Amino acid sequence: MINSTLKQKTIKGISWSLIDRFGNQFIKVIIYVILARLLTPEDFGLIGIMMVTLVFAQVFITGGFGEAFIQKKEVTDLDACTVFYTNIFVSIIIYGILWITSPFIAKFYSQPELLILIRVMGLIIIINACNVIQIAQLTRAVNFRRHAKINLIAALLSGLSGISAAYYGLGVWSLVILQIINCSLVTLGLWVTSKWKLTAQFSIESFRGLFSFGMWVLSSKMIVAILDNIYILTIGKFFPVIQLGYYTQARRFQEISSKQIAGAISVVSFSVFSKLQKDLPQLKKSVRKILTNTMIFMLPLMLIIILIAKPLVILLLTSKWLPMVPYLQLLCIVGILSPMHSVNVQIIISQGMSRLNFYISSVKMIMRILNIFITFRWGISYIIIGEIIISTIGLFIDTYYSKKVINYGLIEQLYDIRYIVIHGLIGLSMAYLICLLIENQLLFIISNMAIVIVVYILLHYIYNRDSLIELKNSFNLIKYK
Repeated sequence: MINSTLKQKTIKGISWSLIDRFGNQFIKVIIYVILARLLTPEDFGLIGIMMVTLVFAQVFITGGFGEAFIQKKEVTDLDACTVFYTNIFVSIIIYGILWITSPFIAKFYSQPELLILIRVMGLIIIINACNVIQIAQLTRAVNFRRHAKINLIAALLSGLSGISAAYYGLGVWSLVILQIINCSLVTLGLWVTSKWKLTAQFSIESFRGLFSFGMWVLSSKMIVAILDNIYILTIGKFFPVIQLGYYTQARRFQEISSKQIAGAISVVSFSVFSKLQKDLPQLKKSVRKILTNTMIFMLPLMLIIILIAKPLVILLLTSKWLPMVPYLQLLCIVGILSPMHSVNVQIIISQGMSRLNFYISSVKMIMRILNIFITFRWGISYIIIGEIIISTIGLFIDTYYSKKVINYGLIEQLYDIRYIVIHGLIGLSMAYLICLLIENQLLFIISNMAIVIVVYILLHYIYNRDSLIELKNSFNLIKYK
């Protein structure tokens, strides 16, 4: 049986991580709905290209040393200071490279505005480098309450700033202002509330020890960053910027749920799995609980979005965003598998097998590149269909190694979530048939959501009541510090 203290920390950690991510995303959804009405798809296309550039740069800051710091059994202030100074130095170097290369990026995408936009937006890299240690310390402690509160406040204040800027006609710059204010407030909040004090010390020995693990994590994360954004790079280059705007907005809506759940799993599970890395039977039990509890939320969310995508887009964003609907529906199919990917990847990394994870990520990157070469000529929808196939193949790869490490392969994982899948599909079918003739958009949305949720919960109560009891117990722990 999992140690009760660690179990409670795990549940509370995931709960607060989900509160952070979903609360943050809820605020951002409202903000971006307003911004989508004030701005154009072209504006969101430009910000999409810009954010991809920054994602690659950001990986070097948050990628290797943060995970190495978390994974290490015993850490000292010397380790923390070493990581901090290393990140600051790297961030300055990367920002300098970004400044120099920004004209070439602008020319590559035939968007002159990108030059100054990237140079200003790039300041985020240095700002975020200043909070890596505080976040890593909270992650080691499986304590996400403070981070959640800071993120929520920052999201609200930065969102209001972005809306104000858009209202006064600043266009794409309103999105830049939003991002810079957000990361500045988060960093400030973490420093103000943290007990850790920076001192003037640096250790080459500590650097080498952390680098030996972090190098492979960094390499894997860089490949993952390429995997996550290679389609944006392709669409931005070969399709009109307005199409990129549709795609990025569709992905944003899909990631409101899928990526946030997967991200919450990754952050918490890595810490928990690392603590249990030598106790494989207990690790397997922990993995099964995390997988099933997160899939309970993920699957119905994705199915609901697929059902209500068109009226939802019209209602929230207006009809000018209708071309994004098929992209959103297809991306939701990809999103259903994201918790399984996340859990299985964290199993591998938590065992210190960062090199293996790098190789697996490399294989996935090759598959996505092949997908682009094969499908881009037919359009964005076919690129996403190819991604669905790749995601399925990737799951076979991930679970193959989970089977070898903790004897928890794909067949057993699918068996554990069988009720979730069956009940979700039944709810989807009933909602579709019942609501087929409803013409009012708002009523259609509400009816579909209500039917899927009620049927899903009812079937779970009848056939899989233990999972609901487990969830209820988990939520009861949130109120305790």
